[in-house]
Amino acid sequence: MEPTDQDITETSIRSRRERHLPRHLSDYEVGYEPQLQDEPPKALSHALERWANETRATSVRNERTHQSHSSRRQASEGRAPSEGIQEAILQENIQRLELEELKRQVLEDCNADLECQRLTTQAREAQRLQQEALEAREAIAKRLDRQRLLKRKEKEPHSFKSQRVRVHIAVHRLQGASALYRR
Repeated sequence: MEPTDQDITETSIRSRRERHLPRHLSDYEVGYEPQLQDEPPKALSHALERWANETRATSVRNERTHQSHSSRRQASEGRAPSEGIQEAILQENIQRLELEELKRQVLEDCNADLECQRLTTQAREAQRLQQEALEAREAIAKRLDRQRLLKRKEKEPHSFKSQRVRVHIAVHRLQGASALYRR
């Protein structure tokens, strides 16, 4: 492939641009010099080669993934009847184990409820007995208070009687004195 006039003008324009960089790029050095050969630069060919390899690898991965999904789908569609039966038996066993576990938990809950009811009944009985003991204690305290009061009253009537006698004597003396006074 021979360079055409258009290629030469593009190269010369490019070269002129590279020789006289814009001011904002004047601090940078440009190490690229265009080649007028048919071969691409080594760095470019290396990059192209790497890109091609990655593209191929990606397409191979996609192909493998597709094949894997296809083979799985075909395998699941083409299962032998015994595999389906085995899977059903396995599912049944799992469900049976889950049911047994659930029954065990229900039984434990029932036992816990019964124990709770027993303890509640026992606590109520203890409260009732405590209340009865408190009432009996109060009754005994009242009885003792009455007995003390009776004893006190029994002692008081003697002193009251003696006071009554004294009053009676005093009244009698007054009556006798008033009778003497009337005469």
